[in-house]
Amino acid sequence: MAGKAVHLSVVIACLVFLFSAVICSATGVVLPANIKVLESCQTDNYNRCFEARVDWRWLRLWSTLNVKVVNVGPPDTKITVVVGANMTDVEKHLSKKNGILPSLLPPWVWSQPRGMSPLHNNCIGVRASDQVEVTVTETYVHWMYFLLTVGGVSLVFAAPRLSKSVVFHYSTGVTLGTVASLLILVYILSRFIPRRTGALSLLLGGWAVCFYFVHWVLDNFLALQYKPYLIGYVVLAAFISFAVCYWYGPVTSDRTIYLIQLCIQLLGLVSIYNGSQHEASTVAIIAVLAVIWWLPRGRMKRAGSILRWWSNQQVRIRLLTEDEYYEQGRVETRKALDELREFCRSPECNQWQMIAKLESPKRFAQFVLGDEDHVSRAESSAYEDDLSLLTLDSSDDGSGRMTSDSDMETE
Repeated sequence: MAGKAVHLSVVIACLVFLFSAVICSATGVVLPANIKVLESCQTDNYNRCFEARVDWRWLRLWSTLNVKVVNVGPPDTKITVVVGANMTDVEKHLSKKNGILPSLLPPWVWSQPRGMSPLHNNCIGVRASDQVEVTVTETYVHWMYFLLTVGGVSLVFAAPRLSKSVVFHYSTGVTLGTVASLLILVYILSRFIPRRTGALSLLLGGWAVCFYFVHWVLDNFLALQYKPYLIGYVVLAAFISFAVCYWYGPVTSDRTIYLIQLCIQLLGLVSIYNGSQHEASTVAIIAVLAVIWWLPRGRMKRAGSILRWWSNQQVRIRLLTEDEYYEQGRVETRKALDELREFCRSPECNQWQMIAKLESPKRFAQFVLGDEDHVSRAESSAYEDDLSLLTLDSSDDGSGRMTSDSDMETE
């Protein structure tokens, strides 16, 4: 039950964070201290290097350095963006660009921010045939990277339950069926191309065409003229996908369920790896998760029991025997008396003031010099006599009571 509660809390935290991130992105609300604009300018030739941050904190795991290039000139402006570790590397890659490939890419490719790790040295080079706007920002905690890390960890631990969940089975099938239905359109279009090479190229690049189409629809959904047809197509594809999943039913084979679990966990590890620009940290997180998950459960339970025993282990107090008690009292008393003698002989002790308060200064002087003990022989004998009398009185009282009790019983 505790494991289920942990998994549920992690999933709820991810959903809450995703909802807040979507709301903030939609309303344009950003934390001023979280995003810092390093540079913003309009130029056609931009070269700049940024040194690595030295103020390492654990929140830097999700920090990123973004460069965004926006075309402010003619639509056919050719843009080339290169990121490297040093300026020599950037110039080398810029010299290899012939300007044909960047011009064929859609404008939203360059308008999207390109993430870099602020914990490494980064150099940026931009070449454009006309004026472009270059903006370099540093995000201290990027919500997307944080969500990828938390979501990846949640997928790794929730994979056994998700692989057996009927809801997950239908939702995944409907989503994949709706997205994959675009490939059917690509296949239909490829049938109208007479040349085999062209049709094969279209099929190989089908997923790229699908992603481009999805991105174009998301960017221009409000301005689309045939929105009802698009919504109808998505609903129809989702219904057909659900019907197919319902026809075949949920997965019942244990091997298939285990393979689905491994795929979900692999997806979670990939999500964790892509959840930060600092690769060493993500690899360390993956290694820790692998050790925790794939280590034999018997050893994990044994290690947990050892840790619990170590944390709950209390100091055992052994009681002294009567002989040990008297021996310890004798040793400690002798030690304290020696310390008292040393103090009385030291300059820190005011002997005259101490002697003025004593009834027998001569006896105290003999004690300090070590000629006599702190208790005289007469006092020791009187103490032993009093102790023996006390013992005899106790035994007499007990015997008297027993006699009276026996007499009462006789009566």
